[in-house]
Amino acid sequence: MDGAFFWLGHPVVFRPGETFAAAMRRAGLYDLGSAMGTLRGRYFCGIGACQACLLSVNGAAPVEACLTPARSGVQVTLAAPPALRCIVLQADVLVVGGGPAGVAAAVDLAGMGWRVLLAEQRDRLGGAVHRAYAGVGTSPIKRNSRHERRWQGLLDQVPQVGDRLTLHLQSVLLGVDSEGSYLLDDRRAARVRSVRPKAVVMAVGGVERVLPVPGWELPGVITAGGMQVAAQGNR
Repeated sequence: MDGAFFWLGHPVVFRPGETFAAAMRRAGLYDLGSAMGTLRGRYFCGIGACQACLLSVNGAAPVEACLTPARSGVQVTLAAPPALRCIVLQADVLVVGGGPAGVAAAVDLAGMGWRVLLAEQRDRLGGAVHRAYAGVGTSPIKRNSRHERRWQGLLDQVPQVGDRLTLHLQSVLLGVDSEGSYLLDDRRAARVRSVRPKAVVMAVGGVERVLPVPGWELPGVITAGGMQVAAQGNR
């Protein structure tokens, strides 16, 4: 059964399993308003990497419209910038990315005795490889059983390293400040967190390179990867 959410007070109908972005594109909503600087909020990459489609659902912390299943009855607006007040975290190593590579690195480093902070932008570990199916029923994509067993075995090691490994889900790396501290947008807490580790592991996976050709920033222009995601998972 179709549902509906409200974008700036106007109803938007969605089909079962659709993300907010898919429903809004189908409704002709390509321009989501002012985002950062001169850029406009819009669906662009389809995998949550570009951060151009950040929305707030019922006033809560920002979520990526392209990754978040639509829900009935909620009020949706363009997300506000994160609060500027920083909360300092302590860690020897910062691992950015909670896919198989990032989790493996974090577990190994914590097992060596280092204090590790693992930051992942989604609400669960797995990355793009093990992204949870958002549709109705079971996923139509058959997963490799050997890879699933190895991934589960890796997840089982996370609690075994104890408090040497700290998970920060729904946290996005904003950049590095002038003092060498890494800034994380903690969307659960609606705060920016700062950490100055001894080492950093970037395990963010591969994304296509976007060349800034004239008009690339306009609403309605999306990447090839975004088109693929829309065709495969979001109708």
